[in-house]
Amino acid sequence: MTGLELSNLNKLYPVSALLTGIAYVCVFALGQAEVAYGILIGGLFGIANTWLIVRLTESVLDPEKRNPIVVATILVLKLPVLYGLLILSFLHRWNNPLGFAIGFQLFFIALFGWAIATYLIAGRMSTRRGDDAR
Repeated sequence: MTGLELSNLNKLYPVSALLTGIAYVCVFALGQAEVAYGILIGGLFGIANTWLIVRLTESVLDPEKRNPIVVATILVLKLPVLYGLLILSFLHRWNNPLGFAIGFQLFFIALFGWAIATYLIAGRMSTRRGDDAR
């Protein structure tokens, strides 16, 4: 594995959900229920948003998966439904802006950790291959 492939992002969704759950429980246990709800909403929104962007990208760029109906469905889900739910959550005070920002970033923290791990593993593999060549 030498680069970021869209199919590899599927491994990050459960990791991001786990990070979101851990952050939610920890903040809730500290007595900050409003921030904890924001973390939960932000984390789930980040996962759903990224999943829809990846599916949209695959549906547009991959000739084998290109389907105008899928593209239209994703756009309908992403724009009015997903963002409508987000706006509704802020209007009804179910969502704490700070918690949301923290939760939304958890997917990208998982992505960054995965990229670092991939880089380190690839570096070790190339070092081992260099030792074998001598």
